[in-house]
Amino acid sequence: MDVNDVSTISNSVNLNNIPSQYTEKSKYTNSVEDIETKDPLKLTITEIYNKQRDELSHSLQNLNEGIAISQISLKALESQQENLKNIEKALIQLEVTGDYEENRVDTANEISNQLNEYNQTADTTTFQKKYLLNDQYADEVLNIVTNKENYQIKGINTKDISKELFESLQSNTLSSDKEIDDAISNVNKAIDKNILFTNSYEDLQGSMKQNARGTLNEQLNLLKENSNLKDSNFGSNISDFSKSNISVNLGHLAASQAHIIQEQSSKLLV
Repeated sequence: MDVNDVSTISNSVNLNNIPSQYTEKSKYTNSVEDIETKDPLKLTITEIYNKQRDELSHSLQNLNEGIAISQISLKALESQQENLKNIEKALIQLEVTGDYEENRVDTANEISNQLNEYNQTADTTTFQKKYLLNDQYADEVLNIVTNKENYQIKGINTKDISKELFESLQSNTLSSDKEIDDAISNVNKAIDKNILFTNSYEDLQGSMKQNARGTLNEQLNLLKENSNLKDSNFGSNISDFSKSNISVNLGHLAASQAHIIQEQSSKLLV
């Protein structure tokens, strides 16, 4: 074989045929950092994380507002309940003394004062300029949308309770045991109605708090998962894998070329 044939074989496997961006990193326009930043897989994971994070944050914000409304309402209902209890105490005290003519006017004044406080609480309990306890039309105060369950909070009208109680006592002169017993019975009915509102808000608040705790745990787990994904550098792993493959292939090419040259040289010496 002619020596020129050896040169031809050598040129056919010349390392210069390998793209320069693989052998000379400095000549490659995009750095490893660019690969990591523009990695489609990593970008997709980031987008999913951001979407889930935003959804959970929105749910938690809505739940916090709902819990705030329920807490405001419960505090006001507790105050109104105290007013009704004070009316009951005044009636019981009048009954115990037995001096109806002497004390019934003072008792009636105490009932009037307590009812006024009751109504004042209903008039001043609001959220974002919406009445919570003085809403005769039961308007929607807040619609809470979460990733698990939706809640609709509507206004209630506790002034109906005080109105009914006032009307029942208006014709009551508080001048006998029977009249006082009737008055106490009507007050107890008002207390029971008030308790129904309280229980309803307590159940609603309990459900929202449980939902909020679950949402908060989801946020924490999502944060942990995202941290683990950040530790796994897809761009770097792919780049390292590519560089390892290139190095191995270059080694094979160099070894093959050396073997071919050696073999051809041996034939020329024969």
